[in-house]
Amino acid sequence: MAWQITPRAGLSDLRFGMSREDVEAVIGLPGSVKTTRSGRTRLEYGHTSLALVFVDDALVEINLLPEISGGLVLDGLDLMTSKERDVVAALRKRDDAAKERNGFLIFSRLGIALSGFEPPEADQKAVTVFGPNHPWSTP
Repeated sequence: MAWQITPRAGLSDLRFGMSREDVEAVIGLPGSVKTTRSGRTRLEYGHTSLALVFVDDALVEINLLPEISGGLVLDGLDLMTSKERDVVAALRKRDDAAKERNGFLIFSRLGIALSGFEPPEADQKAVTVFGPNHPWSTP
């Protein structure tokens, strides 16, 4: 099953703003739970799955690596298996105000940030999907 991105709303059945308890009811218990340097809770489901970040028990960010099982799709385009330049071009068509910050190409209007896509760097490739309450949401 491919993970479907709904811009600024969520990923498949996961919705931004969901509590940790609600998320675990949908996808099960994580492999590990960590606290980030900024004090956020991070649930990790493994290298071929998701990492989820919560602020005040509300889902704000979903991190994915190329090895994600099932793929990562936005409007029929798999962000992980398509050529990096094609992914960047497709996202720029939907959000022409993308900004680069700290090695991420951030599409605030879509709630998507890319790493390792421009220029292509396989060992740095990752996608972050985020909601309206995330710091990157402000253009």
